[in-house]
Amino acid sequence: MTTFREGNLQFDFDQRWTVVKYDGPDPGDYRTKLKDTLEDTKAVDFVALCKPADGAEHLFWIEVKDYRAQPRPDQKRLATIVAQKTRDSVAGVVGFYRTSSAADVWSPFMQALSRKKTVVKVLFWVEERPLAGPAQRRVIRAQVQAREIKRRLKWLTAKVIVTGQGLGGVPDGLTVSHFPAAGQP
Repeated sequence: MTTFREGNLQFDFDQRWTVVKYDGPDPGDYRTKLKDTLEDTKAVDFVALCKPADGAEHLFWIEVKDYRAQPRPDQKRLATIVAQKTRDSVAGVVGFYRTSSAADVWSPFMQALSRKKTVVKVLFWVEERPLAGPAQRRVIRAQVQAREIKRRLKWLTAKVIVTGQGLGGVPDGLTVSHFPAAGQP
């Protein structure tokens, strides 16, 4: 089991997953090679490979947002943010593979990206305050959000998952739990 904390959420990936906290301190390539040298560069939270029981290979670009304590941007603005982070992170993985002293960390992702049979997915994990009205309203909002992101990322993939606590659609082998923040349930 590989565990990462992102804000008030804990992400547990089982043995089928190979995961790097892309914008994290280890190996630190994003911060030292991109963020500190190229302004306005954006980053997803995780880059991950999953090999489910069916034998397929899935390459995930995972972005996490928690809007329970702050206003959520509109659907189109949020889709642009996720798409920009994905775009910059794809470029980062290619560059890190070529220039990093920790190229072995990036090698599995680069190899997967170069294989046409690899299923490339963007997973947008979003937490937000409960919406007024029927429970189905949140599911519909996630579906609309996924379509907006797909539109911006059709150069890379049409496989976009928008999910969060209670929404379903979570990939096998991934468990997400909540750490309450001060003043939040």
